[in-house]
Amino acid sequence: MNAQVQYVNLLVNPGVNVDTAGWNVTSNLGSGFMHLPTSGYDGTGAIQAGYYTEYSQVIDLVAAGYTIADLDEAPVVRYADWIKGSGPDSMDLYKFEVTLLDVNDNIIATHASSGYLTTNGVNWSQNTHSFVNYGPGLRKVRVNRIGADAEYDQTQTVGVVMDAACLVVGNHFLYASDGTGDLAGWNVTENGGDGWSTANTFWPGWQTSFDQCTKSQVVDLMSLGYTAAELDTEPKITIWEFFIGLDGGTGVGIADYHNMKIELRDASGNVITSYDSGTIRGLSTWQQIGSTFENYGTGLRQVFVEHGGYDQEFWAGHYGGIVDATQMTMEFTPIQTDVNDLVEQNTSNLALYPNPVASNEPIAISIDNEITGTFDLTMTDALGRTVHQSTFEKTSVSQQTSFTPNDLPSGIYQISIKKDGFSATKRININ
Repeated sequence: MNAQVQYVNLLVNPGVNVDTAGWNVTSNLGSGFMHLPTSGYDGTGAIQAGYYTEYSQVIDLVAAGYTIADLDEAPVVRYADWIKGSGPDSMDLYKFEVTLLDVNDNIIATHASSGYLTTNGVNWSQNTHSFVNYGPGLRKVRVNRIGADAEYDQTQTVGVVMDAACLVVGNHFLYASDGTGDLAGWNVTENGGDGWSTANTFWPGWQTSFDQCTKSQVVDLMSLGYTAAELDTEPKITIWEFFIGLDGGTGVGIADYHNMKIELRDASGNVITSYDSGTIRGLSTWQQIGSTFENYGTGLRQVFVEHGGYDQEFWAGHYGGIVDATQMTMEFTPIQTDVNDLVEQNTSNLALYPNPVASNEPIAISIDNEITGTFDLTMTDALGRTVHQSTFEKTSVSQQTSFTPNDLPSGIYQISIKKDGFSATKRININ
């Protein structure tokens, strides 16, 4: 899959910062929802539900830049959002549903929160879900969010606060399955027996032969656009794939052999931490094999994955097990800051306008403090990936400047200004 269309928040106006552009409000009971310009989880805008507020959005993935071949490889689909209670009784209610659709809007897969989630007014909480191994046909994704007021008060808007919805489609492994019809993207280190095969049409995937077959891939995270600073925050990394044993005569069930190795590496290729599945014996159903990595320290720059196996029957040809859908997700945890402190700092020191702003339109920056000299400006997307970096000179207490972030897709971005211990952050909506 083309890395250029991955890791981008596909939702339009995901924070609903100013209005509901991009969202279809299907229910808005009581006094209705309202916008909170500085009460989001990062100190900027959010939407607060009334008695009962429901809104949704459908993303056409082909229109967003994915090809049919990309989507038929069943790339990882990951959704996340943030919620917090409010009002006299801050244990407000929230639920969400994410649905994968085909070209005719038929449901391929769906995930919904288990009933209403109860919030609190002290801490923001995040909801996440990832879709994997759902098969071909994906063309659209529908996101539906519902917020309600714990008091069921129809006279004022004091329901759950909702912010920062994010929908990402993509896999860090550019050749995650046998959708290419060959071994493109993989380094074949052992091709025993009659070698690797992608010819099994009934059980799509990579199939081994009667002697050891092994292949590997290295993902260079820096080349995908992550920065060293982002990677040194130790993002949660989950890597997995699926394996099934095959009986050459009757179908599934033979305990063919498979193994998987994963290494997180630094810039020089040194191993930071690793996983080895050992020998896995195939079953008559797909097994999910892999590992999650956390708290592994700084220095991550590359991910290495190797897998392979052989046929238990040792028959000539291709009767080994099938491995498919090698996948990887990375989850960056935002640094939690006291919202009130952040709002006060942002409001008094940094302003952005216009907001929202059109793509390729200059963004004006106003900054007010006693510090002068060279300031660093960093712009990141909803997943924390840096999309623009620059510097500017500040020569007076009140200073204005501008910059133009070129060719960015619609979405919510974060602009940070830093110098000598001073740091201020604001979100901006590009539409």
